[in-house]
Amino acid sequence: RLGEHATKLISETTLASYEKALQAFVEWLLEQHRYPSTVAEVDCTLVEFKNLTVLPKRKFVYTIAAPEFYVPQLKRGLVWSRHVAEGLQASHATQNTVPAVSSVCRL
Repeated sequence: RLGEHATKLISETTLASYEKALQAFVEWLLEQHRYPSTVAEVDCTLVEFKNLTVLPKRKFVYTIAAPEFYVPQLKRGLVWSRHVAEGLQASHATQNTVPAVSSVCRL
């Protein structure tokens, strides 16, 4: 568990999202009998998890960010996962709930 100071780096909402994403990933790891022990293995396993569970873009980004937050040694090491997330971002069609009309754009 993280110390008090580390948890103050992010909001409670983000922390809850990280915990939920990490819990789903860890449960999947246990079901699949997968125990990655290196940064490269974690990276590959994250992409495999995304592909086999068909995660939406936002949930995949949280699934990458959560291990990086809880295990700082993973920071900047999940290169392939980040690359896949960028690809999802590029291919994702933005769906605005409010049309961007000219009066809103002038604000």
